[in-house]
Amino acid sequence: MTTNHPEQIDPALLRPGRVDIRQEFKRCTKPIIKEMIEFFFDQKSQIDVSQLHDYAYSPAEIISTCMSTSNGKSTVQLLAEQALPNVVVEAEKTLACNEQ
Repeated sequence: MTTNHPEQIDPALLRPGRVDIRQEFKRCTKPIIKEMIEFFFDQKSQIDVSQLHDYAYSPAEIISTCMSTSNGKSTVQLLAEQALPNVVVEAEKTLACNEQ
């Protein structure tokens, strides 16, 4: 079960035996991005993620990008092209949270 609003889930669904593990997936650092891409394409130590930004991508965005490309290098290139919008959106979210 996944949600962006865990506080809205009916407590009956969260009792032991139904949901035993709660895990939050935050945006990824470069080492995690590298590990995910290398695992997906089975390309160990061949991926250069130096052009990517920490905390610019969610795990879902990384896997989705892997699925739409044919290798690790093209995945990194596509992620780099997507980085600026992601960084701007996250910065705006952070500012909005700080203003509250």
